[in-house]
Amino acid sequence: MRILIVLIAIVFGVSIWGIAHFYQGTRGKVLEEWQTANTTFRVRVTAYKEKALIIPGAYYVFQSAPIGSDNWQEIMTLKFDDPVPIPREQVRFLNDRVGYAFMGETYAVTTDGGRTWILWNSEVELKGRADVLSRSIEKVHVLADGTGIMQLYEHPYQKGKVPTLRTQNYGRHWNLE
Repeated sequence: MRILIVLIAIVFGVSIWGIAHFYQGTRGKVLEEWQTANTTFRVRVTAYKEKALIIPGAYYVFQSAPIGSDNWQEIMTLKFDDPVPIPREQVRFLNDRVGYAFMGETYAVTTDGGRTWILWNSEVELKGRADVLSRSIEKVHVLADGTGIMQLYEHPYQKGKVPTLRTQNYGRHWNLE
C-alpha cells in the first residue's frame, strides 16, 4: 500500500511538472535579429525560438538604445504561437525624438528620443467592446503633428466594418471612431 501511495505521488508530481514545463515556454536560440536607427536612437528587434514541447512559437523582443551606446532597454516582449518574420515596416521614426512600433495587439511610442516608451495594448484598452471583434493591429499611420489612425484586422463576422482608432498625441491614447 505504501509503495502504491509513493508511486501515485511520483506520477502526480511528474505530471504537474510536465504540464508546467510544456505550457511555459522560454526563449531559445535567436531566429532573426534586425536593427534600425535615426540620428538619436536605435531600435532592435530579436526573434527567439520558443523552447516548448507543445506548440512552440516565438518571442519578439523590442529594445532601444541611444546612438553610440550599448545600453539597450526593453520596450516590449511579445509571444506568438507561430513564428513570423520580424515586421520591419512596423517600426517607424517620425523625427529625432518620436518613434513607434507595433506588432500583434501592442503599440509602443516614444516622444523623448527613446528614453521612455508608452505601451498601448488593444486587448486591455478595448476590453468589453462587443463591436470590436479583432484586436490585432493591421496598420498604423501617425503624422509628425501627433495625429494618426490605427486600423485593426478585419474579423470575418464584421463584414467590412473594421474599427478605426484615432490619436492626437502620437498614440499615447487611441479613441474608437
